[in-house]
Amino acid sequence: MKRMFTLMTVAMAVLSAGAQQKVTGKIEKAVPQTMRVARMAVEKRAWESPKQMQKAPRKAGSDYDFEAYYAAPDGVFFMGVDGDMQVLGRYAYAPSGVELTYTTRFADYFNGDYVWDDTVENKDYAVTYPQVQQILQTPELYVMGYEGNDVYKMADDGLLPEYGYYANGDDEYYSANYQRWEWNNQFWDMGTLSTNYQAANEALEEALDGYHDITIRGFAEQFSYAKDYWISDVNADIVCPVAVTTDDVVAYVYAIGEDGQTGSEPLGTFVPTAVKRHDADSDGACYYVNFATPEPVKVTSPIMVVVTTAEGCEKNISPDENVSSNCHYGERGTSYIYADYRVGSTQHEKSFIPYSGIAMWGNWSGKFFYLNHWTVGIKASYTEPEPNPLVTSVKEVRQAGQSAAKRPAFSLDGRRAASSTKQLGKGIYVVDGRKVVIK
Repeated sequence: MKRMFTLMTVAMAVLSAGAQQKVTGKIEKAVPQTMRVARMAVEKRAWESPKQMQKAPRKAGSDYDFEAYYAAPDGVFFMGVDGDMQVLGRYAYAPSGVELTYTTRFADYFNGDYVWDDTVENKDYAVTYPQVQQILQTPELYVMGYEGNDVYKMADDGLLPEYGYYANGDDEYYSANYQRWEWNNQFWDMGTLSTNYQAANEALEEALDGYHDITIRGFAEQFSYAKDYWISDVNADIVCPVAVTTDDVVAYVYAIGEDGQTGSEPLGTFVPTAVKRHDADSDGACYYVNFATPEPVKVTSPIMVVVTTAEGCEKNISPDENVSSNCHYGERGTSYIYADYRVGSTQHEKSFIPYSGIAMWGNWSGKFFYLNHWTVGIKASYTEPEPNPLVTSVKEVRQAGQSAAKRPAFSLDGRRAASSTKQLGKGIYVVDGRKVVIK
């Protein structure tokens, strides 16, 4: 995989007049805005309709008036990567026993027909997968237009019904929004979208019309929903110019309600259990981080997974930007910036700025690549897992007795937080050399 530094970012308008944005746990009407290119702009494109955080532009370089493509239905995810950035195959995970709907979209100028698996023509395709221990094939979409024919299959190697993640020996492949096999470049820019870096705040503010006083806190990935499941672990790739440790970052999972509002309190807090640097013999600074929680978190709705710096951490941490050469019609962007900002006279804290449909210029390759998802995965299970023995909850410390409760607690950066665990508020602390989570 070729690794690049982002020398030029071209934003393709993630917000336009009438679009909606997620702010402070709510979805509110945005002022008319257009994402524009920060400083080094060479090109700017607008979405074709106000809703097009959900609809990407025409496939780059296509000679056709259409492209055969469909996004994964709600609740269906692709196989992510393991700690070595390796992928097992072109598989996807799917829940069983619920109706899943496959749908496709085309450019407004498309004039043709399409059919699913030679059976369902010119309409959505609904299917319910049984609970079976086998691999099922994803539907094949065949498109016919004046300019020719095109065929697409979401996951060439098939679906694994009732799997949330796939364990292959010592490797575990997590559920993800991205099709790892389709990605072909990786952008590392330690000065873009970084926490604790004023130049990054200013650059993002310049790129976003209507946003002011931005402070980047981290990044977030949205996951759709079709059936209840549990999350026990989260993984993410992050970029940092200095060494990253388990004390530097933390992940949260927030529920998104039927009205589109995000919860004000997280469903769960996930602390790092492992940090691994990719390509340690190179000049890169990309790290694979695994996060876990003491007790699995039950998910009953769409969620937002947030990766941010731990309290007291002043390092410059930003998301790893894996990109693909295509930006499909119908692909749903799931990547967000987690930040504080002001829109008009309203200040928003710990909120979400959509950051998908982004065209990024590869200076070395001389062409554009497209960003729609962060490298974030969830270890999901449709049966409730056992508690994680690697992560200690404060409940266990308190149950150990009076003497344990009187032991001092420290913040992740080593500062004394309280003389006993009884005095602690919500957060992550170190007690007796072990991380504890207070909910």
